[in-house]
Amino acid sequence: MTKTKDEILSLLKGVANSRDCVPSMIGILRDNIQRKEYVNHANNQYISIWDQVGQSFAGSDRLNEAILIFETLYEELTMSQIENGCYIPKGLPLVWMRDYCLKLNKPWLAQKYIILTIIEDAIANKGNINLDSTGSYFRAVWYQNIKDAQFKDIASKAYSCFKTNNNFGRFPEWVLLNISNEISITTPSDNEINNFVINAPFAKYWFDTICNSKKKNGTDLEDFCAFLLMGMPGFEVKRRISTRDYHYDILIRNKSFAKDFRQDFGNYIAAECKNWSKMIGVQEIAYFTSKLVFQDIKSGIIFSQKGLSGKGEYKEATLTVLKSFYKTGNIIMIINKKDIYETIKNRNFINILQTKYEEARFSL
Repeated sequence: MTKTKDEILSLLKGVANSRDCVPSMIGILRDNIQRKEYVNHANNQYISIWDQVGQSFAGSDRLNEAILIFETLYEELTMSQIENGCYIPKGLPLVWMRDYCLKLNKPWLAQKYIILTIIEDAIANKGNINLDSTGSYFRAVWYQNIKDAQFKDIASKAYSCFKTNNNFGRFPEWVLLNISNEISITTPSDNEINNFVINAPFAKYWFDTICNSKKKNGTDLEDFCAFLLMGMPGFEVKRRISTRDYHYDILIRNKSFAKDFRQDFGNYIAAECKNWSKMIGVQEIAYFTSKLVFQDIKSGIIFSQKGLSGKGEYKEATLTVLKSFYKTGNIIMIINKKDIYETIKNRNFINILQTKYEEARFSL
């Protein structure tokens, strides 16, 4: 049962002076505000409590803690949408996360959050964003170097995209995925190179939908995996790219300057998505390797619900992946259903990719 605003503020005050008070505050807010309260979003007193708490940390220059507060609010609003089958404006937490990331020298994250804010403002205002009453315009145009015409174009396309899908259109990440071809991403700084960021409740909702669907549609998994890869700092993701001789489910421009295993990926990374009820076999690995070799691409990722044949025995497709590295130098990383759910549950996808990279390179 939801407590009153005064009761919640009293509970928050009781833990405010503890050294590590943020987890306690988040627990109080989650436990004492039912998500259905967010459905009536206009002048919502419960959203204002989250805002007040986040701003208090930001005012004390505790920016990472402020970001965590607003990140949790964003997740709560997302889950409220899912549970209540409605659209809830989510621009408030996004715009504050943008501001604080910029102050922490995290330009890639700041750009991502401002684009998502523009999308939210576009949906809430039916494509015509009021420049005077919203916070996205001056931040985008005067501080993020997004031109006025591009801002209006993003807003118009975002609202049009939202209207095409009554379900997924409510989530700005899905909209961004479908309009991202017009947006060039900012190069991440060293401060954010290990920050893998996705909307976890939406990711679970989307992936559950794919896994539970009786109809195995390949493009559904392609779209989801593209969304997942867009959470990687420096990855500019394009879907369904065809050359004169090959087709790529996903092609990634690698703009990351990470001085770790990612420096071996090369400037481009190819990805394939297999929404199959069986494991990937030797033939699929051999064909994928040939595409990498003939297009001079150093690394590739295969998303497979069931994984790879020969796993644990170093035979069949698993052996072919190892041969691909030792014979051609190509690194092929296999991401399965379990890996995706681990990512959604808050394991950094960068760490999962590193594990897959080391398996392919060192025969682990």
